[in-house]
Amino acid sequence: MATAPSLEPAERIWSFPDYASSTFNGGAWGETTLEIGTEPSGTSLSLVFTLLTEEEMQLWREHYAVQQEKYSFRLPASAWAGYDMNDASMLFPISAEWFYAGELEEETVSVGLYNCTVPLISSSAST
Repeated sequence: MATAPSLEPAERIWSFPDYASSTFNGGAWGETTLEIGTEPSGTSLSLVFTLLTEEEMQLWREHYAVQQEKYSFRLPASAWAGYDMNDASMLFPISAEWFYAGELEEETVSVGLYNCTVPLISSSAST
């Protein structure tokens, strides 16, 4: 299994998971929603990188070319560098496998420097 390039993102943008649920009319209690699933689905994560060099950007391009949206991979420890693992918003294990949720979003800042957003979706969300 491939591991993504070992680069520290400037920002991480989460879309937190949903759990399977069912809503029904509870009579006198009104509408009630029950969570009926134990596995999260729909977790997405965008890694935002700023001022990547041509060589660093090429690492992401090559990784994407091999993985596309077909094969899962793990994120290296550097993807979580500086992140508070005790933060309540950390709802997904760092050992999770990820897929690309779409193409890399590249922006040329100047010659040889790039900003890049890497859109990901958790493997449990894609099954």
